Amino acid sequence: MTSAEAQGGSPGGATRSGRHQDGKSMLQSWIDTASFQWAVNTVNGIKKDVDPRYSMRRFLEDAISKHALELEAEHHGGKPWPESGPLRRGVPGKRTRDTDE
Repeated sequence: MTSAEAQGGSPGGATRSGRHQDGKSMLQSWIDTASFQWAVNTVNGIKKDVDPRYSMRRFLEDAISKHALELEAEHHGGKPWPESGPLRRGVPGKRTRDTDE
Protein backbone atom coordinates (compact mmCIF):
# COMPACT_ATOMS: atom_id res chain seq x y z
CA MET A 1 0.00 0.00 0.00
CA THR A 2 1.31 3.41 -0.87
CA SER A 3 1.39 6.21 1.66
CA ALA A 4 -1.23 8.05 -0.39
CA GLU A 5 -3.53 5.03 -0.17
CA ALA A 6 -2.87 4.76 3.55
CA GLN A 7 -4.07 8.36 3.90
CA GLY A 8 -7.19 7.69 1.81
CA GLY A 9 -5.81 9.21 -1.38
CA SER A 10 -5.06 7.68 -4.73
CA PRO A 11 -1.66 6.39 -5.80
CA GLY A 12 0.25 7.57 -8.84
CA GLY A 13 -0.34 10.36 -11.29
CA ALA A 14 -2.73 10.76 -14.13
CA THR A 15 -2.24 9.77 -17.74
CA ARG A 16 -1.16 12.43 -20.24
CA SER A 17 -4.81 13.33 -20.63
CA GLY A 18 -5.21 13.48 -16.85
CA ARG A 19 -7.47 10.42 -16.77
CA HIS A 20 -7.18 7.29 -14.71
CA GLN A 21 -8.41 3.94 -15.96
CA ASP A 22 -9.73 1.27 -13.61
CA GLY A 23 -7.73 2.66 -10.70
CA LYS A 24 -4.50 2.66 -12.70
CA SER A 25 -2.44 5.44 -14.29
CA MET A 26 0.08 5.40 -17.10
CA LEU A 27 3.71 5.78 -16.02
CA GLN A 28 6.10 6.19 -18.90
CA SER A 29 9.68 7.41 -18.84
CA TRP A 30 13.07 6.75 -20.35
CA ILE A 31 15.49 5.28 -17.82
CA ASP A 32 19.12 4.21 -17.82
CA THR A 33 19.56 0.94 -19.74
CA ALA A 34 21.46 -0.71 -16.88
CA SER A 35 18.64 0.12 -14.43
CA PHE A 36 16.06 -1.20 -16.88
CA GLN A 37 17.95 -4.46 -17.36
CA TRP A 38 18.42 -4.83 -13.59
CA ALA A 39 14.65 -4.51 -13.13
CA VAL A 40 13.93 -7.02 -15.94
CA ASN A 41 16.43 -9.51 -14.50
CA THR A 42 14.91 -9.13 -11.03
CA VAL A 43 11.33 -9.59 -12.24
CA ASN A 44 12.30 -12.63 -14.33
CA GLY A 45 14.22 -14.09 -11.37
CA ILE A 46 11.27 -13.67 -9.01
CA LYS A 47 8.94 -15.16 -11.64
CA LYS A 48 11.21 -18.19 -11.99
CA ASP A 49 12.16 -18.73 -8.34
CA VAL A 50 9.27 -17.38 -6.25
CA ASP A 51 6.04 -16.39 -8.02
CA PRO A 52 5.32 -16.99 -11.71
CA ARG A 53 2.62 -14.28 -11.59
CA TYR A 54 5.04 -11.54 -10.50
CA SER A 55 5.05 -8.64 -12.97
CA MET A 56 6.95 -5.50 -13.86
CA ARG A 57 3.91 -3.52 -12.73
CA ARG A 58 4.06 -5.07 -9.27
CA PHE A 59 7.82 -4.51 -9.10
CA LEU A 60 7.41 -0.82 -9.99
CA GLU A 61 4.51 -0.30 -7.58
CA ASP A 62 6.51 -1.95 -4.77
CA ALA A 63 9.64 0.08 -5.57
CA ILE A 64 7.74 3.37 -5.79
CA SER A 65 5.89 2.74 -2.53
CA LYS A 66 9.05 1.79 -0.66
CA HIS A 67 11.05 4.76 -1.91
CA ALA A 68 8.21 7.26 -1.43
CA LEU A 69 7.81 6.15 2.18
CA GLU A 70 11.57 6.52 2.73
CA LEU A 71 11.58 10.03 1.24
CA GLU A 72 8.55 11.06 3.28
CA ALA A 73 10.20 9.79 6.45
CA GLU A 74 13.46 11.56 5.68
CA HIS A 75 12.19 14.86 4.31
CA HIS A 76 8.55 15.36 5.36
CA GLY A 77 8.19 14.13 8.92
CA GLY A 78 6.87 10.74 7.81
CA LYS A 79 3.75 12.32 6.33
CA PRO A 80 2.69 12.05 2.67
CA TRP A 81 2.99 15.18 0.59
CA PRO A 82 -0.35 16.66 -0.49
CA GLU A 83 -1.80 15.66 -3.82
CA SER A 84 -0.47 17.88 -6.59
CA GLY A 85 -0.83 18.50 -10.28
CA PRO A 86 1.00 16.66 -13.05
CA LEU A 87 4.77 16.73 -13.35
CA ARG A 88 6.29 18.90 -16.03
CA ARG A 89 7.78 16.78 -18.77
CA GLY A 90 11.34 17.12 -19.96
CA VAL A 91 14.72 17.67 -18.44
CA PRO A 92 14.79 20.33 -15.66
CA GLY A 93 16.41 23.51 -16.99
CA LYS A 94 16.08 22.42 -20.61
CA ARG A 95 13.46 24.11 -22.75
CA THR A 96 10.87 21.77 -24.19
CA ARG A 97 7.67 22.29 -26.12
CA ASP A 98 5.71 21.96 -22.85
CA THR A 99 7.66 24.75 -21.14
CA ASP A 100 8.47 27.10 -24.06
CA GLU A 101 5.19 28.98 -23.78
